[in-house]
Amino acid sequence: MPNPEYTLLVALSVYRNLSKLGRPKRDRILAFFDQLEESPYGLSHYRENDSAGSPREVTIVGDHAVTYWVDYTDKHVKVLRIESAGT
Repeated sequence: MPNPEYTLLVALSVYRNLSKLGRPKRDRILAFFDQLEESPYGLSHYRENDSAGSPREVTIVGDHAVTYWVDYTDKHVKVLRIESAGT
């Protein structure tokens, strides 16, 4: 992907969880990561606050919820958590 708008940063725990998923699920989430890196605008399904009250974006990808924070100043998307969406 040439010249993405944002830099994607992924928590080590997310990386470890991805490695446990089957290839189709993992590929779907990685495709979503490509979208986030290109432009994170308008991809969130809902917003929740962390323990400090800071907003975090959540997008449902297949049967997983991906939680991330968009740092508009630094042009980073920080993927913080991936977990079952309970679907």
